[in-house]
Amino acid sequence: MPQYSLALPLMLALQDESQASNEMGFLERIAAEPALVQLFLVVVGFGLLWLVFGRLARRVKEAEARAAVRDYLLAMEQTLSGDLKGAATRLQRVLKEDPENSHARYLYGLVLSDLGDPAEAHKQHLQLQRGMGMESPRNDKALAKNLLAVGHAEEAVEPAARAAQKLPDDREALRLLFRAQLAAGYPEEAGGTGRRLAHLLPVGDEQQRVLEESSEAYALAAKVKLEAGDAQRARGLLDRAGLSSGGSWQIGRLQAQLALVEGGEHAMWQGLDALEVKDSSQPASFLPVLRESGAASSARVLAKLVPKKPYRCQVCMGELLGPLPLCPHCGTAGRVDAVEPLLFREIASPGRIMDAVEENRAHIARLLEQVAEGDQEAEGELGRLGESAVEETLAYAVEHGSGDSAFVRILQGMGAAIMPALFAAYRKRKADWLARFGEIIGRGSSAAVVGRVVQGFGEEALPQFDELLGTEDRDLRKIIIDYFIGLGDPKTFMRVHEKFPPVEVIHRLNETPEVILRKFLVGAKSGSFLVEMLLPDPGFYRDLDVLAVIPDAADSPALEAVLIHRGFNRSLTTQLIEDLVDSRRYGTANRLLDSFGDKTIEHQISAFADLDRPLELRVELGKRIQSMGAGVVDKLCDCFGSVATGLDGQIVDALSSLGRAAVGPLCEAYSQGSLLEKFAGPLVNRYNHRRVMIVRALAAIAGGPAERGLEALRRGETDPNLKLRLAQALHQMSESKKSGSKPGSEDGGGHGQAR
Repeated sequence: MPQYSLALPLMLALQDESQASNEMGFLERIAAEPALVQLFLVVVGFGLLWLVFGRLARRVKEAEARAAVRDYLLAMEQTLSGDLKGAATRLQRVLKEDPENSHARYLYGLVLSDLGDPAEAHKQHLQLQRGMGMESPRNDKALAKNLLAVGHAEEAVEPAARAAQKLPDDREALRLLFRAQLAAGYPEEAGGTGRRLAHLLPVGDEQQRVLEESSEAYALAAKVKLEAGDAQRARGLLDRAGLSSGGSWQIGRLQAQLALVEGGEHAMWQGLDALEVKDSSQPASFLPVLRESGAASSARVLAKLVPKKPYRCQVCMGELLGPLPLCPHCGTAGRVDAVEPLLFREIASPGRIMDAVEENRAHIARLLEQVAEGDQEAEGELGRLGESAVEETLAYAVEHGSGDSAFVRILQGMGAAIMPALFAAYRKRKADWLARFGEIIGRGSSAAVVGRVVQGFGEEALPQFDELLGTEDRDLRKIIIDYFIGLGDPKTFMRVHEKFPPVEVIHRLNETPEVILRKFLVGAKSGSFLVEMLLPDPGFYRDLDVLAVIPDAADSPALEAVLIHRGFNRSLTTQLIEDLVDSRRYGTANRLLDSFGDKTIEHQISAFADLDRPLELRVELGKRIQSMGAGVVDKLCDCFGSVATGLDGQIVDALSSLGRAAVGPLCEAYSQGSLLEKFAGPLVNRYNHRRVMIVRALAAIAGGPAERGLEALRRGETDPNLKLRLAQALHQMSESKKSGSKPGSEDGGGHGQAR
């Protein structure tokens, strides 16, 4: 037993030594593997880096958070001190770092609103509500305020109502709701809100004003109900209006109107008499006069009591105090306009407005607006104003272009006496960079308008223009040339030749209105500067105007010679063809078409083949085609289609009228085929109808050459149908010789489509 007790510690000691040696062996084996050591070191290194970067990231976020808080607090200080732009810049920086910062976004919206940008402010508060789920009465108030500022009163009602519901004693919320309801056209609801607001306000001017506006809102609601026939409801609303205001002339007028509906004119007069005693501040001196005359209707009496208001609904013509988006009378949206829009324009320069008042510029501006709408009486009144209206009328003429507008006619009607005022206004616009910029972007040209105006002046303005002939001002030179063109006197026009190069004059001729140019061209004569140098120049392109004045011209042959010298062009040829049926222009049209030679042949044949043209014109073209000879055969044959048309007989007649000279070209055209066959090639069958029509034309010509041509075509033809057609034509020619009748008069289906 003692031996076992001594052996046990020994065994334990040996076991510990064995375990320690095993652990050391494991570590030695790991150390012997370099890859395992490297992996261990990499893991340890990444762990240390993760800890370091995590610590740094937390420090950076904490620093950014502190910076954002600092910027937010500084922005609040700047807002309170009045530095709104600086506050907006800081808040933008805060929101860039933290878009979810609701406090910064709310404050940013308030700052934008105070900076005069309610639309952008509304976006910020709307983002708080919809994007970030912020349901706060103060945000609702901001939404309502911004919507009112941008004119969306009806949309402002909802957030204002939410804010007023959550904060029933908040004056600002009730003010916003009251204004939104008034502007959106909810008078009855606005009356109730106004009374709630008045109870919360201290006694003073604001409370009195709110009570009066509330009374007006109830009165307006009563008027709507009364016009709708609901007298009982109107009475209740009028009673509320009286409680709000303590009685007023407007409410008395509505009460009288209601009394008229309920009890007749006697009741109306009783109400008006009581109103006169109750409210002596209103001028009522006209009422006794109307009562004594006995001729005044109740409608006229009540109309006398209605104050004129600056806005009116264009649907029901109801008068309103403000530009409401919804008419409270008829419920129409977007039709409330100012009675006098000019009174509500933004004043850019008060000093200039005061000057305009002294010179009655507002009256001139109103007349110009009426002229733009087509008021002829306003045109006459502006013309009588003379020089005092020149500057504004010129500005309107430039805005409406340099054509024959009413404003140009008004200036022309004022006569040459306005020349100094006209050129003073022109120079003033030229010196005004803003006016010049407007002309550059396309509003019109002052020089073009003044040039158009002076073309309406006569020789009484000649001395003033003689003094200007030596000017180097490019625009003024245009005006001078325009004036001399407008005079319509080629002799006086020689002064322009002495001072201006031809190319400059030609440019102005090209820009001259049709009526003025034709009046000028009528006096042109051979040997003049106009006929010898300007009109033949390639830069001049008003050929149609030259052609138009030839019948009335002082020297028609000279103008014809100009057009012959200028030569062929498409538009001129088209007009010459139309003139063939005009007795006054017939000779000129024929002479010019002949002078252009073969270039017009295709145009004449195209017009001849157009069945929509007048028959008289096509007959004249047929005569001309007949005189052209065999050279037109190919072009006439190209007019035949692949099927029969109503034009075929006329083309056949035109071909046969060319006589025996057309036989050879017709046979050649038969052999060559149509253009369609040339392009289609062997992919389609031959188009026989064209050849049938050529056979008819040859048969109609008759005579030996035609007969020999048909026989040659028959011998060479391989198509049995066409061979039969050719044989029929030869047979008819033979029978015609025997009978003495015209060949082709009994054609066996020549007008029909070839089989």
